[in-house]
Amino acid sequence: MQPSQRTRYADRIERAIALLQQELAIGKVPSLDQLAAAAALSPYHFHRIFRIMTGETVGAAIKRVRLGGSLPLLDQGISAATGQSGYATSQAYARALRESTSVAPSQLQNDPHHRAKVAASLSRPAIEKDVDAPALEISIISLSPLRLSIIRNVGDYQELNHGFNLLFERLLEHMAPMTSLGFTAFPTMTRKKWTARTAASIVG
Repeated sequence: MQPSQRTRYADRIERAIALLQQELAIGKVPSLDQLAAAAALSPYHFHRIFRIMTGETVGAAIKRVRLGGSLPLLDQGISAATGQSGYATSQAYARALRESTSVAPSQLQNDPHHRAKVAASLSRPAIEKDVDAPALEISIISLSPLRLSIIRNVGDYQELNHGFNLLFERLLEHMAPMTSLGFTAFPTMTRKKWTARTAASIVG
């Protein structure tokens, strides 16, 4: 994402995060539609931008914030912390906390220093970075409307050429081949086997 885009979206995502924290603090879980509205984005666009900006999904953020908010209540017992976290049972709560922090609730009850460190780790997304991996560059751009020419073609990838041949014949009937900007296929997993269901041409 370009710096200018990140700046433009930062305030919107911060508004959504503020709403998320406010609602969870009173025991409510905001819906994706509510969070998207706070960011003035469509739910689909919001979900993508949120992950790009924060490094985690909305669901992961909800889990992290709820677990972090439950830690102060460990002084009152694991049951109290479980109620704040939103999990139905103390076993489910303990499992979620261990998955996120590698620490059990019982280890934090009588260790305020350790609990503070865990709370600090839950106050921000846990993004694992591979120092050897190249940085992922993501750009969001707006395009003029495009036309699609699509032929349904269900079968193995080896049979996909048949669909593309039919598609190309249709294009020749209606327009010059050079107006086509590209070809693609949409794969689907069925019965543990990849199949190509659709051949498509992007037409300028």
